[in-house]
Amino acid sequence: MQQAAADLLAAGVAVRGLTLPGLAEHDDVSEWLDLGHTAAELVALADQAPPFDADPAGALIAAEPELCREGLDLALVWPNGVRFALTAIRDGHDGVRGELTILHGPRRLSWGLCSLSSPAARETLRKKLDATAPDLPWGDYLEEATWTLKQAARQGEPLVTLTGQVRSPTRELLPRFLYEGEPTLLYADGDTGKSLVALALAVAVHSGAALPFGLKAVRAVPAAYLDWETSRDTLDPDISDATAIAFTCTKANNLPRKPEPFGLRFVPGDGTITVYPFDLAEAAPQTVVGAGLPYRVRLALATGSRTIAELAEHLTVPEETVGRVVRRLASKHAVVKDGDAPGAGGRGHAARWKLGDS
Repeated sequence: MQQAAADLLAAGVAVRGLTLPGLAEHDDVSEWLDLGHTAAELVALADQAPPFDADPAGALIAAEPELCREGLDLALVWPNGVRFALTAIRDGHDGVRGELTILHGPRRLSWGLCSLSSPAARETLRKKLDATAPDLPWGDYLEEATWTLKQAARQGEPLVTLTGQVRSPTRELLPRFLYEGEPTLLYADGDTGKSLVALALAVAVHSGAALPFGLKAVRAVPAAYLDWETSRDTLDPDISDATAIAFTCTKANNLPRKPEPFGLRFVPGDGTITVYPFDLAEAAPQTVVGAGLPYRVRLALATGSRTIAELAEHLTVPEETVGRVVRRLASKHAVVKDGDAPGAGGRGHAARWKLGDS
């Protein structure tokens, strides 16, 4: 009851302490009214009762404060609303110091740089607080707060006993790429599309859209993109491109006969997004041998310049069969660069699919 009254008092509610006559231990006002007393009598007794004594030297200060870690900052909070917050913490030759903010409820009583181990600094601060809010035992608060915050600032990470048992398995967010609570580093040369890939991943994770190579978020989660190098003028076009990539890849995944496996090629500025076969030139031989003929034709075209006859010889398939496959690819999916015939260009010239075509 004392704590509840103290909390109400700290919230600005007027509190009076009233002991009702004639009640047994643990009885309350309901039993008192059952004895024949009236509500008018209760109001009259309450009007005559003295205001609740917060007992700052006893009840409130005796309550244990709560230590809160807020990122790199610390705070010590009492139940009556007194709060000591320490930020910009440094531990140097003169001890632990930082910006100390003292509040009582919503009211800020003091703020400034403070060396916690300095008796002179604490005494100066106590005098200021006594003048600002004289009803609280600031000497006791300061001793407790400065000691506790100093100890907390110097406390390192706790020792952990390794048992070899997985207690909290890593949760996969984007298969083989992003894991909850762990960083992923994307490393490449300059101007190779790292920022665009990062934005595409952020859009995919945020929207749940599927990207190539099985990169589909297990579930959609909010995404934030942090960039300290460029401006919004640079990022807004990129986010538009990334959104288009995610949308187009979703469309590719929904095609009845999507290219498999497939990668992604995007040329910023021309509005064209195409997918092409993943380069398996270094894959295990059985991987390529076991693939269907259309894929092997596409792979051969993507990794070298070959005529129909050369393709047939390379794949050990009749020319007529290869010709049908190439013509079907050219009519349905292939985008031939600069008017080149299939096989006349470099890597991928006749092995590119425009996702706008179904």
